Amino acid sequence: MEKGIIIVATTIICAFLGAYGGKAGTSKAWRRFGIPIALTLLLSSSQHLLKYALCFLGMSIPLSLGYGIPDEHDEGSTLGVIFYNIFGGRWCDFALRVTLFILTMLPVIFIADLGRWFVATFYGSLLVAPFVGDTFVKNEPQIWGLNSEDLIYYGTLGFCVSWALIKL
Repeated sequence: MEKGIIIVATTIICAFLGAYGGKAGTSKAWRRFGIPIALTLLLSSSQHLLKYALCFLGMSIPLSLGYGIPDEHDEGSTLGVIFYNIFGGRWCDFALRVTLFILTMLPVIFIADLGRWFVATFYGSLLVAPFVGDTFVKNEPQIWGLNSEDLIYYGTLGFCVSWALIKL
């Protein structure tokens, strides 16, 4: 029961930190460093705190890369420009977000069981795929003023990391 509560709490906290960090007028630090810090505090035990902290802080690198796709309103992130040149319009956001999801999950491989990490990363990538950018969702519905795509994406990330580490 306690492990299930931790997984749910991790999912909700990561969802809100990720979406709040993407909200106009807020600092990206909520996403880039808030998620790794929250994961460290919620999922690490005292004997492995340093290992967990280093792993989750390693997640801040892909969380800092950005997934902006160039358009008439935004020049996009560096990675977004590269993916736009490779994939073009429709599939660019999909490929970029799935790639960033996998890169963000990559440091977790050092502290999780390999099989659980692979399952969490694979299914997490499939879960976020239908909900990203302009690939399938044409509008940006808001939940409490936060982008619902970000809530889903970062909530899935939090769930997958906690599921990979916590055996129920």
